[in-house]
Amino acid sequence: TISAGATVTLNGLSVLTDAVKPFPASITQADSQLVKFTDSLYVSQPYDIKTQRTEIKLPSQVIESKTEHESVNVKGDIIEYGPFENIPSGTIEPLEVHFENNNPFATSTSVLKEIEISHWGNVAVEETYQLRHSGAALKGGFSRHDLQRNPSGSGVSSFR
Repeated sequence: TISAGATVTLNGLSVLTDAVKPFPASITQADSQLVKFTDSLYVSQPYDIKTQRTEIKLPSQVIESKTEHESVNVKGDIIEYGPFENIPSGTIEPLEVHFENNNPFATSTSVLKEIEISHWGNVAVEETYQLRHSGAALKGGFSRHDLQRNPSGSGVSSFR
């Protein structure tokens, strides 16, 4: 129970899906995949915020561009904004980060799980996943020769 006039400190963590888009939308096999993250610098909520700090953890240290702010601080693969003081509810401040992300972008389009139980007590479970690549499209054709010639290139890794 919180008494009237009391102050509460909340720590929050947001994990977002489909929050990044490939930019550019298509790349060659040797290119690194760049993506753009767009959101608001402040948490969207119905209450005034006394103090807030926003931290973005990236998969690499390669940052093409980011929203500039007087409170921005970059430490390797972490971008930190804030602390911000006395933010009114509903305040929106555009946030955009353009960075390298060579991780596979698998998106599940459907999942089917079938469980079969026989009259004799046997149980069979089958799972079917439909996946699609939602990262940057391949510009031009795939070259096995280029892949074998430069296996540690900057291109996107395969699914593992």
